[in-house]
Amino acid sequence: MTEATPAEDLAARPFDELIAELQRIVQALEAGNLPLEESIELYRRGLELHAACEARLRDARAVREGEILLRAARLRRDDLDLALPAARVVLE
Repeated sequence: MTEATPAEDLAARPFDELIAELQRIVQALEAGNLPLEESIELYRRGLELHAACEARLRDARAVREGEILLRAARLRRDDLDLALPAARVVLE
């Protein structure tokens, strides 16, 4: 039913495709009309897909958190740049 794909190939596939394949596998397993060996094979494939999707989401979350931290650092720097001239005036 589903051809095994190395992890590198899964990483190159669009996230939506991974989710769609995972959904098809879940539906096939839930139907319960597959031979045991095929069910086991699909289950293993589902685990691979799940791991690939989870890794993609984890990477996206890390990138987003990094962007937020960078933006916060820039805001702090801008606040300091604005505060320093005012502090010089007060000190003089």
